Amino acid sequence: HTFGIVNYTAFKVSDKDFITIRPLDFIFDGRGQRSGFDTTLGSWTAGWTHRFTPEISIRPEFRHERSFARGVTPYDNGTRKTQTVFAMDAIFRF
Repeated sequence: HTFGIVNYTAFKVSDKDFITIRPLDFIFDGRGQRSGFDTTLGSWTAGWTHRFTPEISIRPEFRHERSFARGVTPYDNGTRKTQTVFAMDAIFRF
């Protein structure tokens, strides 16, 4: 009853940098088993990856998420249909 669709597209900018976009990212959660809400969720993400070395990378990204069900507000303690997030992670390979 729950399924998702996602598309990742990456563009190489240099030997150490690439930009990634996820123009298509949907979760169809008809019973609220994944999200806790009976809704379809969509998000659009753009990010950048920089590899300092083959073992160390950072990945900042900007993401906007939205609930498509009428009257369902899963974000900000149940008060909003959308949220926008800036996040960053670091990857250490060993």
